[in-house]
Amino acid sequence: MVPTPTLSSRGGSTAARTNALDKAGALQLPLAAIAIAIASSVSLAFEVLLTRLFSLLFEYHYVFVATSLAICGLGLGAAWGAWLLTHNNRTLVRPGGILVALALALVFDSLVFSLLPWAGAVFVQVILALPPFVLVGLLLSTLFAARPAESARLYASDLLGAAVGTVAVLLLIVWSGVFTAILWLALLAVLPALFLTYTSGDRQAFRWAGGTTALVVLLIIAGQVFDFPGFNAADIS
Repeated sequence: MVPTPTLSSRGGSTAARTNALDKAGALQLPLAAIAIAIASSVSLAFEVLLTRLFSLLFEYHYVFVATSLAICGLGLGAAWGAWLLTHNNRTLVRPGGILVALALALVFDSLVFSLLPWAGAVFVQVILALPPFVLVGLLLSTLFAARPAESARLYASDLLGAAVGTVAVLLLIVWSGVFTAILWLALLAVLPALFLTYTSGDRQAFRWAGGTTALVVLLIIAGQVFDFPGFNAADIS
């Protein structure tokens, strides 16, 4: 889904970039493949959910915005990853932290879209829905850049995750509705983050992952049992 970023010799020394890539590559291949598969699955599922949501909030010909938004966000995330690599930023070597941020972004979108059913400006909805795709692009691009020798296997994981997410989300919509489905995607993103942050020894990130997991679980229970947040199409303004 996201091509490996091309690194320029400008903006950082070769040694710094090599050091950053070595650190990112410390994530073992099975874990990297699983992280990529999950990120790809979440991305495609969220894109499908947005087409359903935008078709309700806006007129039908705005549904294409979801696809354009996904492509734009993934590209921005890949560019961000290239910049981080160039500047040897340690953020890129924390896939668990990126997955936590992805989960929080999805929780935020689920709550805002359901509690504020406003169709007054497409631009506002687009800005709100962009961060999850950017984070997925960041995660994929940095992991691909860190392990170029295994790019074929990682790409296979990417495609498999996308296929599973595209099919599974259709069943998820029927079972739980659009907004709770977004929360399930958040849970899918944060659960592997718990393992990655714990094994990496990053206790602060692990606490964030634990707190985010608890928040998502509580919101899912509220959605399934108490129908929170409630949504009435008649309230769209």
